Amino acid sequence: MDKKQMDSELALLEIETLVSNYTKTEVDIFISILCVRFMKEHNISKEELFESLSSNINRLTFGRKYLS
Repeated sequence: MDKKQMDSELALLEIETLVSNYTKTEVDIFISILCVRFMKEHNISKEELFESLSSNINRLTFGRKYLS
């Protein structure tokens, strides 16, 4: 597993943990904002994020849901 992939997986796990006490709408908004922020901070595109998540189809679906 390369560093970008590991960073992406850790970031999404952290997001999932942080949002466990919020409504679905609040979670959708929060995750969308954090994913965009993560891409900007690490200077990666949506495609690169999807590629880094591709080892776990559930996370890939998760990312596409919030970034499409």
